[in-house]
Amino acid sequence: MSRNDITPEQIQELLELAAKLRTSDTERNKSEPYDLPTEIMEDLETPKRNLQNNLKQFTKDLIKYEGGRWTQPGGINQNFIPELKQQTMDTYSSIQGKYKDAEKLRSTGRAAMEIYEDLEYIMEHNQNDELLKDIREKIRRLAIFGFASAKQIDVEAKEMARKALRLPTAVRHIEQDDDEEKDLAFSQEAIEQINRVRFETALINKSHQPGHNYDRRQPNYRGGRSRGSFFGNRPRKPWRQQPHHQQNTQTEYTKSNNNNQQ
Repeated sequence: MSRNDITPEQIQELLELAAKLRTSDTERNKSEPYDLPTEIMEDLETPKRNLQNNLKQFTKDLIKYEGGRWTQPGGINQNFIPELKQQTMDTYSSIQGKYKDAEKLRSTGRAAMEIYEDLEYIMEHNQNDELLKDIREKIRRLAIFGFASAKQIDVEAKEMARKALRLPTAVRHIEQDDDEEKDLAFSQEAIEQINRVRFETALINKSHQPGHNYDRRQPNYRGGRSRGSFFGNRPRKPWRQQPHHQQNTQTEYTKSNNNNQQ
């Protein structure tokens, strides 16, 4: 059969079959684990100091993007730092939080590995633009996952700060404003409201303490400085009118005076 004998319908069928073969060749079972490529493992297994330096250099080499609070680093307000340093945090929760954050970063690593191997496949098999479009979509999703996960970590850090500072319920859900350089946990307006609610809460708690602002109409009221009150000038007991040595002196003087009169 010559090329001229192939109908357009047959050509279309061949193209569809080739597309299916490419799809089955590139798609893998996501429920099964795969070994990391050797070139990746070699970099990961380098000495710790070298790996840390490589990570720092990687961060420096990245292009900076502007996307409001999604690209801004998070941070706690300076005026809360001294108070937070005095707090005793739940060690277990803090450790678990670190592990959870690390797992999110590992997810970005897995996503990047998929893209890496897809590109490697393209270079080896000279695939068409369809696979490149698929890789572009994976990269887009990876970027969204990275920025959204980072912001979620900021929110979790903010919640930890709220609990450590023991903020009143009335200010628990105050949202922060965007900062020029950092996405701070609390805006200036939020800080003012926090301080105001804290002050009001302290006054309320103080007024509920025993003995504070006791009802003057009650018969057992002991407040004030009136005569006979607990904090006022209490009437002396008859045997406490004068010091004991003065009473003895007065008794001896009376006996002596009576003897002289006799």
